[in-house]
Amino acid sequence: MKTKTKKTEGARRRLYMGGYGVLLVIAAVAAVVIINMIVRAVPFGYVAFDLSGDDIYNVSEQSRQILDELGEDITVYLVASDETKDERISNFLEKYAGLSDHITLKLVDPDADPAFLTEHEISGEGGMNSVVVESAKRSKTIMYNDIYEYSQEVQNAYQSGYYYFMGYSISDLYDYDVFDADNELTSAIDYVTTDKLPPVYFTTGHGESQSSPEMEASIELNNLSVSQLNLLAGGVPDDAAVVIINAPSSDIGQDELAMLTSYIDGGGKVVLVTDPSKYSAASMPNTASLARYCGLLSVDGIVLEGDDGRHNQGRADIIHAQLCDCIITEGIDNASNYMAVIGRAHGIIKDDEYEGSMISNPILTTSDQAYVIGIDEELRDPDEDDAVGAFWIGAVSHEPDTDATFVWYSSSDVNPADLGDLPTSSTSALVLFLQTPLAVCDKPVTVTIEKTAMSTNARLTFSERDATVVTVIIQYLIPILILVPGIVVWVRRRLR
Repeated sequence: MKTKTKKTEGARRRLYMGGYGVLLVIAAVAAVVIINMIVRAVPFGYVAFDLSGDDIYNVSEQSRQILDELGEDITVYLVASDETKDERISNFLEKYAGLSDHITLKLVDPDADPAFLTEHEISGEGGMNSVVVESAKRSKTIMYNDIYEYSQEVQNAYQSGYYYFMGYSISDLYDYDVFDADNELTSAIDYVTTDKLPPVYFTTGHGESQSSPEMEASIELNNLSVSQLNLLAGGVPDDAAVVIINAPSSDIGQDELAMLTSYIDGGGKVVLVTDPSKYSAASMPNTASLARYCGLLSVDGIVLEGDDGRHNQGRADIIHAQLCDCIITEGIDNASNYMAVIGRAHGIIKDDEYEGSMISNPILTTSDQAYVIGIDEELRDPDEDDAVGAFWIGAVSHEPDTDATFVWYSSSDVNPADLGDLPTSSTSALVLFLQTPLAVCDKPVTVTIEKTAMSTNARLTFSERDATVVTVIIQYLIPILILVPGIVVWVRRRLR
């Protein structure tokens, strides 16, 4: 009897232990399922790690600041179904929306809601995975092709290649290499919430240089409208926030000079860019008079930098100009710590005989070892007849009472027609020019020229198929591998 009792007790003990083990396995699997459900419920931005190698999900500090200050409700719509949505765009939107309680993210299936497409003028292939940002004031549509772009390098390679001349499109040859969701979305947020959409006018009729498409796009992304202006066709428009004269090759007329000085008298803002190969006080006396009206004079010729640490090696005409603290650079953190690479500039100085009320300050300066040579001279060392000293190659004159502002840059490198023509390391010059109309309009920068490049050699990437395989392994295979052996052991012990 004792032996039978001991066997019965042993069987019971094994049964309890086996059952206990099964319960532990079930509890572990349940815990995994519950944790997975909780993680899935947490917004993407709190649980996702950017393993793309490109930081494409990074939200810039500028964007975070705007989202922190957002005071009204915004709805962001992604035009796609669950099956057709672009994972990069979707994931970025989730992370972005998670940074503000005022943003609601919604998915709009274009097949189920065609009226939404019509209302927001979305059509064509670029309509799928487009984004609509909407507030109580207005809405803005961001097309797919505005989020994925081609870099300047890829565009240059395409336009210089054989297939370009054979009529192939860039999309036949290259994949997108820029992901610009951060810029586009922040611009749209600013657009739908701002009470201020200042118009910027670029003058025409004097052989002005065209701005690069990237520069004009960046100005518009900061929600300043860009238009062309022929002064002789009707003068300065009443709504003009700023008038830009960009590297003219011929002089303005007397009537235009009168229009612009009257505009300045009324608190207007004028930005003048001159190119020393086209401009001199003698060849453009009316343009020079406009500058003199604001207390500034030009030093004709080419400024060379005498400090070897302040120019490109072997190129004293490509100057590393010092940014100065002034009303134009207030929006650039620690502006005086930066240099802007500027090529082929003439000098700007104060007019000692000026009797007006505008106050002039430098925006960009050379070192005090700079000197001036003739426009047609070869690069050389200074001689005793050269003007030597610190020259301004960017200046601002400001009238505190009326807020009238005149900005003058003496090199077209600040706003070139083609970014490929710039000296190397010229980003600061581009950002400075982008900052200029925003500063004179008293509007903060929301979007920068720099965009997120997508490298072709990412450190870790997952295709949709790979992601599915990993999901199956983690969510199903591993729990099964844990659960099945536990059940087998329990059954075997139960049958003993």
